[in-house]
Amino acid sequence: MKNEIHHSDDLAQQQLGQDTFVQYYRQIIGLQFPIEVADVLELRATLNQAIDDRNPEQVKHGLQQFNEAVTNAISIFGLKDDRHIGRLTKLMSIFRDLQHSHNERTRKQERSLRKQLKTNQDARTRSISYGLVTFFLVIAGFLTWMIAGDALWFIKVGIGLLAYMSVDYFLSLKTLKLEFDILTKELNVLLRRRVQSVDWQSLIQKTAMVLGFKNDSGIDVFLLNETGSHTRIKHTYH
Repeated sequence: MKNEIHHSDDLAQQQLGQDTFVQYYRQIIGLQFPIEVADVLELRATLNQAIDDRNPEQVKHGLQQFNEAVTNAISIFGLKDDRHIGRLTKLMSIFRDLQHSHNERTRKQERSLRKQLKTNQDARTRSISYGLVTFFLVIAGFLTWMIAGDALWFIKVGIGLLAYMSVDYFLSLKTLKLEFDILTKELNVLLRRRVQSVDWQSLIQKTAMVLGFKNDSGIDVFLLNETGSHTRIKHTYH
């Protein structure tokens, strides 16, 4: 049975970056070889473009220690070519920076959403409290009206205003509940999409295979024809 990379056409046209980090990371981690030749070549082109576009000025603090750790991890997979190791290390540093920025941005968004949820809850509490207060004032006004008989006009006006305010406070609860549900859904989506940590072992192994730097024995990368037969192709980026 063929394994395919499931992605949108829009993603296929975009380079690896902040807006596409989550999609590309999960796409790579979820790869199950063998996959279609076109899909591998398309992903390979995107990764190579990201490596080639890497600006040395983009290097962030602590990268040297990270690169040393990645290089050691890469050596476990048996890569010998220094150029391949260098390019793969460079690609891992890109994912490191993207994941760091991704977490910073999503934490900021999470704080904003939680603040909005707290504001919403406070507004709902106030609406309930004010609604109950105005409701009881309306009851008190009616009782005063009944006791006084023909109440003064300002009492009648006051009762009408209090009744309107009470209804408005309670009706606002529906709008606030709808807003609360929308914010909660946005927060849940944000938390589900967040990449808390990177599976570096799988990322290194699968990107090395996609880039043609490594070909594990017994693992076929490419599907070659419609009948489902396939073979391993050793293809190195030069």
